[in-house]
Amino acid sequence: MSSFSQKGSPRCQAGPGREEVAAARQQRMTLPFAMSLGHVDPEALRARLISVAPSQAQRNPDALVFTHTTKAQERRRAGQRPVPLEILPVLKKYQDHKQPEFTHRQNRDRLIQSGWKPPSPSLAGVEWMDMAPDRQSS
Repeated sequence: MSSFSQKGSPRCQAGPGREEVAAARQQRMTLPFAMSLGHVDPEALRARLISVAPSQAQRNPDALVFTHTTKAQERRRAGQRPVPLEILPVLKKYQDHKQPEFTHRQNRDRLIQSGWKPPSPSLAGVEWMDMAPDRQSS
């Protein structure tokens, strides 16, 4: 059976080999820091690179070119379109409460009931009140 645990350190820290293990661990930790390369110019390193960025291949002028949309392209585009969804007539009456006008109307009614007085329509900048759907004359 070995004297090392699962993590690789000696099981027993007491004994004659304890100082050697501590010295080896200290040397491993200081060795990479002692081997500093000094100042390295990143541009000089970049100039030594051999790899080149890929470039796009030139188009062959003799290749056959289709100027119109092919049937396969039309089928692919038709398959990618999302199916238009319509609100079910049964649920349409419940969709009204999600509209901003409905929320605005409810908040306004709640404020009026609590004692808030709306500004007079003679003030400038209230043209939007005439455009509200509940105030339009039909």
